[in-house]
Amino acid sequence: MIVRRNLSSSKTFPALTFCVGLLLGIGVGGAQTYDFGYVPVGATNKANGFNFTGNSYNGTNLFMASETFIGPNAVDFLTSSNYAGQTLPPGPFYFYSLSFVPHTIGFETAALTNFETPSPPFGAGITYLQGVGAPTNRPGSGPIVPELAPLEQAMTNFLAAHNFEAGTLALMKDSKLVFRQGYGWRDTNFTAVIHPDNLFRLASVTKTLTASAIYQLIAAGKFTTNTAIYYYLGIPPWNGVLGDSRITNITVQNLLDHSGGWNQYTSPVRDPIFRTIQISTNMGLNYPAAPTDVISWMFSKPLDFAPGTTNVYSNFGYSLLGRVIEKASGKSYINYIQQDLLGNAGLTNILGFTNVMPSRSRPGDLAPWEIWYADQPQFLPQSAVDFPTNLTARFVDGGDYYESYDSFGGLSASAIGLCHYLLNYLQGYIARPSGITFGWNASFFGGLPGATSVIVQNISQTSTTTNGLEFAALFNERDDITGLDNSEAYTAITNAVAGITSWPSNGGGMIQLATTATNVNKNAGSI
Repeated sequence: MIVRRNLSSSKTFPALTFCVGLLLGIGVGGAQTYDFGYVPVGATNKANGFNFTGNSYNGTNLFMASETFIGPNAVDFLTSSNYAGQTLPPGPFYFYSLSFVPHTIGFETAALTNFETPSPPFGAGITYLQGVGAPTNRPGSGPIVPELAPLEQAMTNFLAAHNFEAGTLALMKDSKLVFRQGYGWRDTNFTAVIHPDNLFRLASVTKTLTASAIYQLIAAGKFTTNTAIYYYLGIPPWNGVLGDSRITNITVQNLLDHSGGWNQYTSPVRDPIFRTIQISTNMGLNYPAAPTDVISWMFSKPLDFAPGTTNVYSNFGYSLLGRVIEKASGKSYINYIQQDLLGNAGLTNILGFTNVMPSRSRPGDLAPWEIWYADQPQFLPQSAVDFPTNLTARFVDGGDYYESYDSFGGLSASAIGLCHYLLNYLQGYIARPSGITFGWNASFFGGLPGATSVIVQNISQTSTTTNGLEFAALFNERDDITGLDNSEAYTAITNAVAGITSWPSNGGGMIQLATTATNVNKNAGSI
């Protein structure tokens, strides 16, 4: 399952197709910033579909007097059609592409300026451009396990194929940790090698922990699967009028099953959890809409189907479950997950940091051991975390409001932290039974701008033995909103596992790294 956001581009090299209408010549006050994202040095990131609009004034056709790149890194930005010196009569669109070809590692900026006559009413226009030149190599770290070299190869091949900047994999065989490696750079200056235990945003993999917390509270007698959430939560609808009487029929089980009555694909409000700016504006708030604000707003809207009659993947339903957890426990969602679901054994890393943390929007607010995030090429949207200002930010840096995502997509974790979770729970379900015979096979995918996550638990257990495969794979980028990234990562890892004929008998990567520096740097070739 995936937290979804509709974006209109995907990152590929050497060319990127990005269809977008752009009107220049509207004055500097209306300027936008286009971010090319992270591009390997020497590669070309090409964005298509930009256009000028032809026009005329008092019988005189628009004339493009100049079209020039300016700025400290102007030489690394190109346009495929330069209309300088050409007349652009009204009617057609005059298309062009923009390209970013970094020649050095680091952040680069430029601007495409133009001047149109007659002026007025036309005149000067500008579009700001930015991108980052990234290294082509991705160093690795973590315990080397020779028998499991196919896993290392699968991860490095996947990262290279998708042009992802960083990833980590922790894998257990028969519930023993045998593989734990990271790949890529820890920082945006590309100076520090990733650590296998760096934290990554989980996106929808968060839902597996939310569901387990719900079942834990049910087992404690706090509520049942038949509890009606509207009456239980007591959150009033915005403006005091319930948008649909059937909302009172929604149960905890409906939310777990994605059958609460909301269809993000057909509803006029679409997926409300990504619309905090609109919700804050509608409700007259002077701050970003919190989960309870989104719930109140949605309770004032009609349902898309009767609860329990069909299943449509619902991020909003799991946001409601987060509030159920808070109501039943008397704690914040994150405190319950950390203190009650995971406890110290699964939460505290031997290196002294916390394995599971709340995701934050701004880069400066990320957890100390959390990775940085790469995004898809885009015009910078309004920053949701900075509402009601007009600041802009990449989706990974505030365009998405992660503080409101908590229980459906707002946790960050290390791969080893997720393995601790799998040792104690059936993925997305109850506490892991002991002393009985059972089988369990579940996988879950998560995706947001800057996040691709996969968690797998396929085990069979008797009273004395456990057999099977469990792993968590986390990446700091996404290039496909349909979940193809996740599926390909899953396939690459499971295919590698199928080719392994000898597993380490001593647990391999089971040992924790006991120093803040990685004790294996593959580029250095030393242990």
